[in-house]
Amino acid sequence: MDRRIELRQLTEILALFLIVQFLGLAIIFFSVPPWAISLVTAPVSTSTSISQVAELLVYMIAASIILVVIFRVYKGAILFKALEAYVVGVPSFFLFLILIGDFAPTLSATASMVVAAALSIALVYAKSRKPWLRNTTTIISSIGMGIIIGMFGFSFGYFLMALIAVYDYVAVFITKHMQVMARALASRNLSFLIGSSDISLVPENTIPRRDRPDAMKAAAELGKRNPSIEKFVKAGTVPMVSQVMLGAGDLAIPLMLAVSAYISFGDFFVPLVIACGAAAGVLGTMYLLKKYMVPLPAIPPLFAFINAALAIALFIKPSIMPGISPLAFLALAVMILLLLYFTLERHPLRSEEPSSGSGRRKPRHA
Repeated sequence: MDRRIELRQLTEILALFLIVQFLGLAIIFFSVPPWAISLVTAPVSTSTSISQVAELLVYMIAASIILVVIFRVYKGAILFKALEAYVVGVPSFFLFLILIGDFAPTLSATASMVVAAALSIALVYAKSRKPWLRNTTTIISSIGMGIIIGMFGFSFGYFLMALIAVYDYVAVFITKHMQVMARALASRNLSFLIGSSDISLVPENTIPRRDRPDAMKAAAELGKRNPSIEKFVKAGTVPMVSQVMLGAGDLAIPLMLAVSAYISFGDFFVPLVIACGAAAGVLGTMYLLKKYMVPLPAIPPLFAFINAALAIALFIKPSIMPGISPLAFLALAVMILLLLYFTLERHPLRSEEPSSGSGRRKPRHA
């Protein structure tokens, strides 16, 4: 894969991720100043947070199973459009409601809800008419989702992200049903993920043997439609799509944790530390994707780097979380990264990559 393409895709994905994190934090900082936090939130005990997280995770797993079944048996489009409308419409409604309250505080509650509903419906309609708006609608809904869930506090947010990291690892590396979902969502261009794509010309002998028949077939079809590409195909190179994607959950969950830290601790330091750690996690994920070229779960490396950032923050400012050792966060970060390393080193797809030549390999989804 051309390094210029790699750099452009990395820059685009990182930029979109940072937009979600810092725009989401800016909205919550402006909407709920520190003195008003106690007015809009209720204290939640750790035991209550754990039970709520467990309940929410059960719903998420059940929803994932249902989606996988639907993707395998349903070939229509209406159901997927309805699902996309729900996933985009509900979080964006609450986000617009927050923004309306900030910029039009004199509107009544009813009028605010009507305007927010109209804007969310317009957003869903715009995506249905302009499919290229997928990244935009995913960003808006992810910000809304991250802010809404983050209002439950740090204990809830941290336990939730920890369990989702476990689930993400299992779903990608063990059951592999997340790979099925990612391919289905990408092929239907639904607002469940953001992506960056490019086309690069790859020598045929550098493509893994298992991917070569499909790649050659797709190249031949592309060459028939585009004469300028056909000559490269005849010369022994294959046009391949280099595609990197992050799911809406990979955007919303780190924001959720940052918002929850703000709600619980009432300052800007910890949320910004979490956002910076999450950004480092994206870079780490992209590095692993480039090195191993296999499907990757994004939440585990994001969670690892967030824990590392929290450890550094506690070394600098122990008062932010009294009684908690930074070594606990650091140890968890190291454990997660080691688990990922040993899993990727033993991944079966690695044995199918070319061992000579240019070393270029077919890009895979994150």
